[in-house]
Amino acid sequence: MSAPLPPLFVDLDGTFVATDTLWESLVAAAKKNPAGLPALLLRLGRGKAAFKASLADNLVPDVPTLPVRPEVLDFLEQRRAAGQRIILATGANRRIAEAIVAHWPLFDSFLASDDTINLIGPAKLEAIRRQCPGEFDYLGDSRADLVLFASCREGILAGGNTAVLAEANRRRGGTRPLSVLAPAPTRRPILRALRPHQWVKNLLIGVPLVVSHNLGNPSALVATAVAFLAFSAIASSVYLCNDLLDLPSDRIHPKKRQRPLASGALPIPAGLALGAGAFAIGFGVAALFSPPGFLALLALYFAISSTYSIFLKRKLLIDVFVLAGLYTIRILAGSAAIGVKPSEWLLAFSIFIFTSLAMLKRYVELNALRKRSTQWSSGRGYHVTDIDLFRSAGIAAAYAAVLIFCLYISSPAVAALYRQPAYLWMVCGVILYWLSRLWFLTNRSRPMDDPVLFAITDRASIGCGALTMVFVFLAT
Repeated sequence: MSAPLPPLFVDLDGTFVATDTLWESLVAAAKKNPAGLPALLLRLGRGKAAFKASLADNLVPDVPTLPVRPEVLDFLEQRRAAGQRIILATGANRRIAEAIVAHWPLFDSFLASDDTINLIGPAKLEAIRRQCPGEFDYLGDSRADLVLFASCREGILAGGNTAVLAEANRRRGGTRPLSVLAPAPTRRPILRALRPHQWVKNLLIGVPLVVSHNLGNPSALVATAVAFLAFSAIASSVYLCNDLLDLPSDRIHPKKRQRPLASGALPIPAGLALGAGAFAIGFGVAALFSPPGFLALLALYFAISSTYSIFLKRKLLIDVFVLAGLYTIRILAGSAAIGVKPSEWLLAFSIFIFTSLAMLKRYVELNALRKRSTQWSSGRGYHVTDIDLFRSAGIAAAYAAVLIFCLYISSPAVAALYRQPAYLWMVCGVILYWLSRLWFLTNRSRPMDDPVLFAITDRASIGCGALTMVFVFLAT
């Protein structure tokens, strides 16, 4: 008979889960009580162990939604089937460790930090030695685990950090080298976290350039391009903030759980740094090259977007109108960037068409919930029974936008701007067809997470855009 395997001690942060529970707790605390965050951070002066304990006293991360590394989970299940005892050995506070062990029964017990001892590096090795004087195996991921890799019988590296692997094998000398549990490669997590595909929405900044007939003005073109860059950077910083605050709800969403921060492909500190960098670039560019009016609107956009991410998106209907307002702010910002007064007709049309698209977005989300037999929208204020109200209100808002466009064509302002305004009636027909088609497709459950992004990939929508440009050119 073969000798029994020694116990396997498993690290938590970055090893069993592809995230850091300390940062998860810190972000959750900031979301729960932003005003109390400075006082919480001051407790770091009492030591990291006391800080972790204080943070865990307030809240514990939502353990069932944490991104567990699938390759590590498979490995541990194999070892447990082979009869090896598996013990969680983590620098996280014991309250978090208790929640992990309670949710994942493959762990036999745990070692964790308490109010006085931060269980990492040599402290963790000492705790393991007290529990297991003989041989032990260890599964970890970082430089803090090097002292454990040097002392264990078998070392397993999660994540595939080549620098840690090389140093660990050097310290082990001629003994058994570390084996590696490498995750599946991820595609450019930093770029995906910035969501550059969402920047297409900021093309609305160019609408005032077109309708004011300034396309041939080089300075207006440059000002619009600068405004687009600044808005895109600030939008990315808001998306990163939103992703950080929505980690638990994103992780139970069938698509959003693949986002870099939710999946753990991008660490939380990197996400914070990336968001801060995008924020600095956006406001820096605006402050240097754009007029004060644009800078003020950019600040307003950031303030409203941030408030939306933290609070407003959970409020019934307010979230929809805020989304529509954020689209309209882009048009106002485009007007400020080139120094033209925005048309009241344009603003009225924008409010109604973007309200319709925001309603459509919520309709799609509720329809997906209904298919999954889920009643309430996570992190929102909606029930699946609201779906018919969204459809009715959204279609009404769409047709109200078309009506406003019709009234605009009949106004004296059009006669002053267009030589052949009759062609604008063709634009009216195109817009009516496009909006109606969007709602028909949505009602037939056509996948459409975001109607604006759908439009840039949908052939019929692209054709409608091209026809609109032709008719506007003929009218001009």
